[in-house]
Amino acid sequence: MAITSQEAISTLAKHYSPFIHLPAQALSALNRTMRLFELHPGEEIRISAGSAEGYLYLIGGDVTIVADNGKRRYSAGDDRRLPINLEPPPNRLTVIADSEAVLCQCESQDLDQLMSWQELAVEDDLFANQAARERFRLVQHSCLGMQQLPLDCVEQAMERMQLVKVSAGDGVVVQGEPGDALYIILVGEAEVWSQGLYDDAPVLVNHLGPGSSFGEEALILGGTRTATVTMTTDGELLRLEKDDFHELIAASQAEMVSAAVAKTMLDEGARLLDVRYEEEYDDEHIDGSLLIPLPELRQRMGEIDPNARYLVLCKGGKRAEVATMLLKQRRIKAATIEGGIRDWPFATVGGV
Repeated sequence: MAITSQEAISTLAKHYSPFIHLPAQALSALNRTMRLFELHPGEEIRISAGSAEGYLYLIGGDVTIVADNGKRRYSAGDDRRLPINLEPPPNRLTVIADSEAVLCQCESQDLDQLMSWQELAVEDDLFANQAARERFRLVQHSCLGMQQLPLDCVEQAMERMQLVKVSAGDGVVVQGEPGDALYIILVGEAEVWSQGLYDDAPVLVNHLGPGSSFGEEALILGGTRTATVTMTTDGELLRLEKDDFHELIAASQAEMVSAAVAKTMLDEGARLLDVRYEEEYDDEHIDGSLLIPLPELRQRMGEIDPNARYLVLCKGGKRAEVATMLLKQRRIKAATIEGGIRDWPFATVGGV
C-alpha cells in the first residue's frame, strides 16, 4: 500500500484531531516531522516515541498492537479513529500488520509546537495582515529551524527583523568581512561563492532561494564571513542584527553535553560527527566518528541519518556549535560536545 506523505496528511486532516482543525499551510509543516511506516501482512515492527510521548496514526489497513496490557486490533475503517499512544524509550509497542497497512508517527512536542505556531499566526497582532502572515509562514519554515524555538523568541525575532530590498548583483555578505547580521531570503535567489586556502579563485558552492538563511556561521564563530553571497535576482531579505541573533536564536538552539555524558550517549547508540578538517582528523580523532568538515556539511547532508542522534565534535567547540545548529535546523537531533577533542579524556587514535 504505497502512499505519499501528502496523501497521509490528507487522511490525517479528514479523520484525526488535531489535524482536522488546521489549515493547509499549517499541515504542510508535517512533512518535516512525521514518519511513515508501510507494512505487509504478517510484518511487525517495534516502535517507541522519541524523547517524549508520541502518537501513532493508522492511515490504512488493519493492525494488532501488542503492549504490556495485552493486545488490541485497530482498523483504518473505524468510524471514530483514535491515535495509538507511544511512550518514550525503553517502552515499546509491537505493531503486527493484519493486512497491507500504513502508519504515521508524530511526536507530541511537534504537534504542540505546530498548534502553538498556528494559534500565534492567527491571533497575534504581529501577523494581522496577509503579507505579514506570508512572511511568518516563510520564516517558520526557513532553513534556520525557527519552528524549534520557544514562541516568545520567535515573536521577538520577527519584531526585530528589518526588511532589506536588494538588487541582482548585490553582494549581501562578502568573504573576509566581519559578521554582523543573519539574513533570511523572502523573495529572490542568490549564489554562495567561497575561496579556500588552495583555490585560485572563488568557487560556486550553493544556490539559495526563498526561506534560505545565511550568515549565522560568522556570528557563532565570532570571526569573519566564510563565503560571499551574491543576489542573482532582485529580492527582499530579512536582516537580524548580531546581538539579537545571539539573544534570541543561538542561545535557544544551543545544546552542550560534557565529555562524560557524551561517552555514555555514544555507548547507548548515539553517533559522533567530527567537523574538523581532514588534516586535524588524521592527527587525532575518536574511533568510529564520521568526518564531514564544517564547510562541506550543507552539501553532504545526505550522509546524515535523519533518525539518529548526533554528538558533534571539533577542536574546542565553536565549529561544532555551528554544525549542531545546521543539523537542528533540519530537525536532526544533535548536541555539541563541550571542549571538543581538546578536552576529550578518553582514548583517541591518530598520530598524537
